[in-house]
Amino acid sequence: LETDNTWLGDNTFDEGIFDTGTSVPQGDWQAQPYDAGEYTGAGTMTWTVSAGQAAVNRWMRIRHTLFWNVSVVAGVVGGTPTGQLRVTIPNGWTGHIYQDCPISFILDAGVAVQGFAYIPTAGDSFIAIERLDGAAFTAGNVSMDFNVVLEIDL
Repeated sequence: LETDNTWLGDNTFDEGIFDTGTSVPQGDWQAQPYDAGEYTGAGTMTWTVSAGQAAVNRWMRIRHTLFWNVSVVAGVVGGTPTGQLRVTIPNGWTGHIYQDCPISFILDAGVAVQGFAYIPTAGDSFIAIERLDGAAFTAGNVSMDFNVVLEIDL
């Protein structure tokens, strides 16, 4: 840019647009590396998700907006079942405010149920997944898919 704010280039960004301090262009989808610790349950409930069961965990960020796609196939709920599963938000980011959205699919021990995903409070590092009917998850296999758009803090 010149001092009169006139663009000197050809207005093409063949390599993408990069946010400050990033090495990936805004809007490029990224696979989140598998980490078993990113899948948990509330309280003493456990949710064991192997690398093969974490079928999809991909995200894209544009500034403070996270687009996130997660699919878990037959993760195993154990311990004392509660009503909340959790997935850690990628890259150490946190939710900016309470946010919620419907989940496209939950299969709780073979039974299809409706559910929603949400960030409980500002600053939380996870998204919570609950059944819409408020019931506890069933010990055994739980599958779920969600696609969310979240306002995050970097």
